[in-house]
Amino acid sequence: MPRNLHNAAELFLRVGMVDAAENIKRNVADLLDIYSNDPDGKSNFHVGRGVVCWACGHCGIPKGGANQKGNNIKDDLHKIAPGPCNKCGETEQVNWLKVTQPVDATNTKKEELPWIETPPLSEEEMKKKKEAQLLAKRKEVEEQVKRALEERERKNL
Repeated sequence: MPRNLHNAAELFLRVGMVDAAENIKRNVADLLDIYSNDPDGKSNFHVGRGVVCWACGHCGIPKGGANQKGNNIKDDLHKIAPGPCNKCGETEQVNWLKVTQPVDATNTKKEELPWIETPPLSEEEMKKKKEAQLLAKRKEVEEQVKRALEERERKNL
């Protein structure tokens, strides 16, 4: 069993599960981004205990959300089965995650932190986001074409 998610990603790469390694990398990066922005507890986040799925590499709060047994840091995880995976639905190959940070400079004592993630977008929100990205890209391309035409015209004069 890998000691941490970095070792888990290495294991996935060794056995050719590149997508699973990328899922771990993306999910952990998202978690660290949230923590680096000092979450205030008022923003729209899902908070709970995370799981790692050994079938797809997804890390996050399991299906059922923060109200599911085991999502409270004080729950006894030896008595509660983790999962299912929120991405692929796997129920057997899933383990609880423990997010920790050092409490003192000696790094001997660690404090456990909750898993925090942004809720997934609805289909309508996803559609709006894609439309906005396309519009922004279109504007960027139009601006590049405009600059190129202006430069060509200057060279021809």
